[in-house]
Amino acid sequence: MRKFLERLQRFARLDRPVLLEGERGTGKTTFAELLHTHSPRAPGPFARVNLASLSDGVVLTELFGHVKGAYTSAIGTRPGLLRGADGGTILLDEIGKASLDVQRGLLPVLDRRMIRPVGADREEPIDVRLVFACNEDLEGLVRSHAMLPDFKDRLGLFRARAPSLRDRKEDLPGLTEQLLARAAAADPRYAGAPPAVTPGLVRRLTAYDWPGNVRELESLCDRLVADADGSLILDESLLAEELAIYAELRVEERPNGRMPTVAEVHAAIDECDGNVTKAALKLGVGRTSLYRILGAKHEKPEERQPPA
Repeated sequence: MRKFLERLQRFARLDRPVLLEGERGTGKTTFAELLHTHSPRAPGPFARVNLASLSDGVVLTELFGHVKGAYTSAIGTRPGLLRGADGGTILLDEIGKASLDVQRGLLPVLDRRMIRPVGADREEPIDVRLVFACNEDLEGLVRSHAMLPDFKDRLGLFRARAPSLRDRKEDLPGLTEQLLARAAAADPRYAGAPPAVTPGLVRRLTAYDWPGNVRELESLCDRLVADADGSLILDESLLAEELAIYAELRVEERPNGRMPTVAEVHAAIDECDGNVTKAALKLGVGRTSLYRILGAKHEKPEERQPPA
């Protein structure tokens, strides 16, 4: 992560297009904003366009604008999103979803900072920095004829890959505290006092691989704060409804290095008054693992609720 941020700082000083790569949810939009705020263009606007959300029928005019009379409903001139970011930075997210026509239209912007609105007979100068975000393989897109080779070559000049959350687990405790504090700040029950997390909760969060990365962690932190109902101490019991997803510990990460036996599972269920969720937490496994230990021929234990 440190190397990635150092590269971003170097790129920020250069007024050149940048490609941000990485899995979904790694924070590419946040990093694009960081590029902008640490660049000479910081006083100018920052805009974000998700190309996957624009339909083929409107994407060209939305990006490049159009002149009056470009088509039947073009009763006036429209500047377009690129022109709206003039003097600043625009993030074109999901660039792997861009049509070949969009790619051709972006080539003069990349090469000469010139733009041609739809229906115009000449190019116009534009002063905007392009930042692209992509979670797809560019070479694969070229092979499948979904990306122009010339366009891919221009994207590849200044590339930086955002690390996934599973590759920087050492950041997870601090990041969790930060996201929990942000969620609590928006909840009047906390009155500005951020909640703390127990080591058990951190251990379970660290054991998970986070396929949705920071975005998934942020969503979980929002739910934890909502479920904690104002508590200033957040522990692993809040993950009771998330066990199948978040609390599946690998064998080598368990304190005793092995899976519990069938007898230990039954004993834990009895000790927890029939509460399967609490028994799974006690044993350090997820509910699905607990049922798997009991075996398919065993009925799933009925979860008894404690008396009110």
